[in-house]
Amino acid sequence: MLDIGDKMSNLMKEAAAFAESNKGLDKILREILNKYKSLGRFTGYIWLTKISEEENQILGAVDYKLFGKKEAKLSISKFIDYFLQGRFEELSFEDFMKQYFKEELKTNKEQKDEKAQKQQRYFNRILEESMAMTRGVEWLAEVLGGKTNGYSTIIKEYNSNSKALKVTLHYVIKMLENLCFNNTFLEPLPLFSARITKDPHYFDIGTTAFRLLLYGICYHTKQRYPQNIEEINEVLYSAGIARDEISIFTTVFGIKAMKDNEEHPGWKGFYDLGEPIHVSIKNLNNINRLIRCHNKAFIFENPVAFMEVIRRLNHTNSEFMPALICTSGQLNTASLMLLDKLYKEGALLYYSGDFDPEGISIADKLKTRYKDNLVLWRYSIKDYLKVMGDKSFEQRANKLHRIQNVELLGLIEEIDKHKLSGYQELLIEEYVDDIEKIYSKHEFCSSKSI
Repeated sequence: MLDIGDKMSNLMKEAAAFAESNKGLDKILREILNKYKSLGRFTGYIWLTKISEEENQILGAVDYKLFGKKEAKLSISKFIDYFLQGRFEELSFEDFMKQYFKEELKTNKEQKDEKAQKQQRYFNRILEESMAMTRGVEWLAEVLGGKTNGYSTIIKEYNSNSKALKVTLHYVIKMLENLCFNNTFLEPLPLFSARITKDPHYFDIGTTAFRLLLYGICYHTKQRYPQNIEEINEVLYSAGIARDEISIFTTVFGIKAMKDNEEHPGWKGFYDLGEPIHVSIKNLNNINRLIRCHNKAFIFENPVAFMEVIRRLNHTNSEFMPALICTSGQLNTASLMLLDKLYKEGALLYYSGDFDPEGISIADKLKTRYKDNLVLWRYSIKDYLKVMGDKSFEQRANKLHRIQNVELLGLIEEIDKHKLSGYQELLIEEYVDDIEKIYSKHEFCSSKSI
């Protein structure tokens, strides 16, 4: 003879089997479940559309007014009374719903809270397991606590593949802990990646690991997240990392170098021949000190102007070899590495570039970086008006509004008024004259008076 518990269990299974065999019940029960998840109780109404013939028969049995409707508003309490009549009258509708859907009944809020708690436990374990690596843990704790830059990437990866994310975060934290944040010597990213993960491509550009590494570096160096490849290179540079040692280079003239207290023969050879040389990050990694005339260096944005100044200076009778540098229109990692070395050695730097948003932005960036050690060279309104052409940069003019350096504000106002570019090639005679004057100890003026 069955006891009460067994009887109720069998009755519950019978009710579930009855519902499963009745095609008209499933949609109604699912809508009731959704309503329960929203309210936390079986009450109110559900709205049914595209009612099938089987569903119509059930609705008519619950409430004759609903029979034949294509859309209907069904009272949940009336449906429960209908369903639990007869042999199912002793059943709990809540227990039946658990049996039918084979799950615990939880409200949306309960499910959301459980999900949040599970997520919190997940990240807490990662932080606890990495506690010894303080630099990476500090970054991750800040991102998770403040939902700052990188948070959306982390949560997206958590929802997609939490196991893979755990490995990625472990390596990112380890990378951050092992970064030197010293750009005197740059380690190639693939070598660094292989040293930490045994995979040189784990932190390739475009991977989640690489994006999170950049967020971590930006957090510790207080930089904004990079928007292009040049800015990416600069962020890596600030942490002592280069994407590679060979493909990124800058061009120099009139500079020799010391390696292990001996003059570097390669640099010396180009110096003696009076020829410019492309120097890569690898070349810069191998030297200890730079040698230049009178501790000064002249920086050009434009390679054509750079080469023409060299040609004209080589035809003079001067006994000096001025140090010239060409950034070729951008501040890549090699250029920054070279200029930083010169700055740390106390060199006075002179920068001149094109009169357009990009050239002025580089001038602003260098002035901010090197302060009094950098002279804004040939950046007067007079110089601009002399070389102003007819090529408009109106669509890019908004870049000028981001510049804050007070020495450039008057020039920017004038340039913004015309929105026409001016190019370095038209100032070559002035550049040559300025360089010769400074080395012959004549008075030399900055952008404030030229």
